[in-house]
Amino acid sequence: MIKETFDKFAALIQGLNDDAVKDAFVNFQKSQEYCIEENTVMREVFRDKYNCKKLQLTDTQKKRLAVKAINLNKHILEDVVKIFQPDTVLGWHRDLIGKKYDSTGSPNGAKRGPRVTPPEIVAEVLRLAHRNPEWGYERISWKAP
Repeated sequence: MIKETFDKFAALIQGLNDDAVKDAFVNFQKSQEYCIEENTVMREVFRDKYNCKKLQLTDTQKKRLAVKAINLNKHILEDVVKIFQPDTVLGWHRDLIGKKYDSTGSPNGAKRGPRVTPPEIVAEVLRLAHRNPEWGYERISWKAP
C-alpha cells in the first residue's frame, strides 16, 4: 500500500519542474523505507536474541503509539505497523477514548445508576409497611415522606 501511494505521488510530482520537491519526496520515501526496515530488524532482535515474543508496553507507551496511529489509514497501518497488529493499536485508542468518557472513577464521585435512598427514608417506609400490612406499594408510596 505504501509503495502504491509513493508511486501515485511520484506520478504527480513528475509534472513538477522543481528539483527540490522531487529530492524532498525521494528523501521522504527512503526515510520511510528505512523506518520500516529498522522496525523489522528490531523485531527480529527481540524475538531471536531476547526470546521475547510479546512486548509489554506501559499505558503511556500505548497512548503515544495510538495517538499517532489514529491519524493513519488502516491500509497504511497494515504496511507500517510491524511489531503490533493494526487492530491492536486501534484497540488501544478505543480504550483511551473509553477511559476518557468513563465516569466511574471521576473525582467528583459521579456514579452510574439511580441515587441511593437515604436510610431514614427506608426505615420510615418499612415502619409503615409493618404497621399496615394490608397497604400495597402504591399506598405506601403516597404516605411515605
